[in-house]
Amino acid sequence: MPSTIADLTDIDPARAAQRIAEFDPSDLADEVRGLPLAQLNLLAAQADRAVLIIDKMLTTIPAYVPVDKLAGILGVVGFELSDGADLVLDRTVRWRGTTVEDGSDATEWDVIIRSSPSDFLRLLAGHANAGLLAIEGQLEIEGDAELALALSGTLAGADDSDHSIDPGAMDPADVGASVKAVSDQTLARVMAGPVGPIVLAEVFHRLPDHVNKRKAARLTTTAVFKLTGGPTVERYVVRMVNGVATVETGETADRNTTISMTSADFLKLATGNLNAVKAGLQGRIKVSGDKAAAITLGRAMETPKPRK
Repeated sequence: MPSTIADLTDIDPARAAQRIAEFDPSDLADEVRGLPLAQLNLLAAQADRAVLIIDKMLTTIPAYVPVDKLAGILGVVGFELSDGADLVLDRTVRWRGTTVEDGSDATEWDVIIRSSPSDFLRLLAGHANAGLLAIEGQLEIEGDAELALALSGTLAGADDSDHSIDPGAMDPADVGASVKAVSDQTLARVMAGPVGPIVLAEVFHRLPDHVNKRKAARLTTTAVFKLTGGPTVERYVVRMVNGVATVETGETADRNTTISMTSADFLKLATGNLNAVKAGLQGRIKVSGDKAAAITLGRAMETPKPRK
């Protein structure tokens, strides 16, 4: 029997494959989640070993994920992991509630999740946040994003959602740091996909918590945010009444101002990574109606600052 998966970095590939095969699935999951980050990074750097571990974990999920986390999950999920330009793992899993089956005979998928072996192994180990990986373009989702959300809690086999793709589980400062780290092109691509609307919904859900009560104390205004660049045009209504903000989706006829921009630029703005004045001069933010109301609303909002 193998001792620990940390030992896999010091033996030849054939012997490593044999040892991984010998691991009890539950013990393997415990080993992966218990490995210190430095040792995990050494293991993740060896793509052949990382792929074998990931493949075994994906095909033995019921052995280490609590039954209550599997209940209610239905769908066919494809996992495509690439090492550079090479596809090194192409695995399909069919979820039927508490039953998880091989889906290699599938011809249609509800969702496909793409990543690298190293990032995905860190995700399974709980050393990476799937939501942040998605924003950074390191975890791509094609298809049913809601199913991906349901699966997020099972990927690390954890009892909490700290490492899920759920934006609600992410620290705003970490989101800001991830947004700052990626190029405009990557962020635009991410926000154009199925994750984009979910991220926007979470940002607007949290918006009332980021009102500067002093600056907004006498502010009463209604603004419609029109956000493009996603699967559909997203519209949110923000009502500010004496420092108290409420948010709803859609349009309203009683708006004072309409603020238009891409969803990617809005995420940059909301996380403190875009200067509103400069963006306005560049035409990236367009305001119709009461421009003073839009400016005052912007000044009343506080943005989380990325950690340095």
